[in-house]
Amino acid sequence: MRGFALGCEAAAASDQWRANKTHNPPASARSGWGRLLLDEMFAACQSVGPMLSLRGPLDPLQRRRLELNIALMRMYVWLIFAWTAYAIDISPAGKLDRAGHIKGHDFAHFYVLGQIANDRSGEELYSFEQQATRMDRLVPEYQNRFLPVYGPQVAMLFAPLARLPYTIAVACWLAATVIIYGTCCYAIWRMLPALHRYRWESFAVCAAFPPFYSLVASGHITALPLACCTAAFFAFRAKRELAAGFLLGLLFLKPALGLILPFVFFYNRAWRLIAGAMIAVLLQLAAAALLFGVDVLASYWNVVTQLGATAGLLEPHPYEMHSLRSFFSILLPWPRAALVAYVISAALVVWLALAVWRTDKPHEIRYSVLLIAMVLVDPHVNAYDLVIIAPALLVSVAVAVVDASPSSRALLWLVYAVYFFPALPAIAEYTRIQASVPMLVAIVYWLHRRNCNVTAGLKPRHYTTRNGVVAGL
Repeated sequence: MRGFALGCEAAAASDQWRANKTHNPPASARSGWGRLLLDEMFAACQSVGPMLSLRGPLDPLQRRRLELNIALMRMYVWLIFAWTAYAIDISPAGKLDRAGHIKGHDFAHFYVLGQIANDRSGEELYSFEQQATRMDRLVPEYQNRFLPVYGPQVAMLFAPLARLPYTIAVACWLAATVIIYGTCCYAIWRMLPALHRYRWESFAVCAAFPPFYSLVASGHITALPLACCTAAFFAFRAKRELAAGFLLGLLFLKPALGLILPFVFFYNRAWRLIAGAMIAVLLQLAAAALLFGVDVLASYWNVVTQLGATAGLLEPHPYEMHSLRSFFSILLPWPRAALVAYVISAALVVWLALAVWRTDKPHEIRYSVLLIAMVLVDPHVNAYDLVIIAPALLVSVAVAVVDASPSSRALLWLVYAVYFFPALPAIAEYTRIQASVPMLVAIVYWLHRRNCNVTAGLKPRHYTTRNGVVAGL
């Protein structure tokens, strides 16, 4: 995202340079990294001209494309390396990858839950021993086992896939994950005209997003909350609040993600949103009670109330987590002090989200703040859960491009940091600082202070190329 963000910044600066018909770049690009970046890019553009068999200097269309793609080189390297390594890792036939792990990792747990739903064995949903026995039958040579913490509706959701052989089921699920993520990113990108000129660059940035790679590699279910949040945004934007509330109520699949929603809804007296969310939750609980019996709801409640005691088992590597709770748990050696700091900071983030939600800012900005706040307040956020904020990062880049103020450069750097830090857990392990968390808070604060109509975007510019063809960029 750094290359994409800085490429957008450089492109905007070069536009202003040419529009003013002067040989001096704007003030924002005359100092520091802006000047170095522009000088390097323009030199590269002129040097590659002969290799492309071009006569004379590059026209504005070709220059901008080269500028942006030079800035994106590091991201392209990561994109090719990460997905090539993943393809090699899962290439062996059978259930195990080259490292000896089961393909899909976490999906194996949901596959077992689906088997339990097909057998209607409600007593096994929250029995670690019985689920471990099923896992032994599925893949005896794989030693990892999972704590039973998910709601009964999750087991019902995966019941159809559990009827298939595991290798086919995991392939179907990973394909669905890619389709859901790509559809959500495309839907958000499409409503941001400021990014339309960067079609393929935007695609590459979304494909290289490290949390997306982690999501596919782990086989987790966070694509479903992403779909719910994205669909709810468009429903809310269309002023269909009941439907938006219903879609957000489906986050009960991962209830910790929705911790902030009651505060936002009740504070704003959004009764239709509340009604829609309650309908979704009640339907999920009713369906589970009909399939497994009422006792399974009591068992699920007991598991939820004991999550605090099992948090250490759920988070064996806290430096890989990205929430306010994990930030203070690895920063402070005193558990009670860390808990107090988490509660206070979460309250401040909730206050910021409420403050933004009550304003007349565009829906895109308000919803981006809500998505980031949801992740920060959630006490359990793995790297793959950060795909939830992919729409918010796209909106943030569009805001910075449209805003075009000196402070927008800070927002671009914040987006870059949040983009790549999930791929660098070793930094948090050795420094005891999960830098992605304060960066997310800073993005929320920046969006709180600024107002920008990102859907208006930038008007497309048209250039006449050397062949007389009019091209838009």
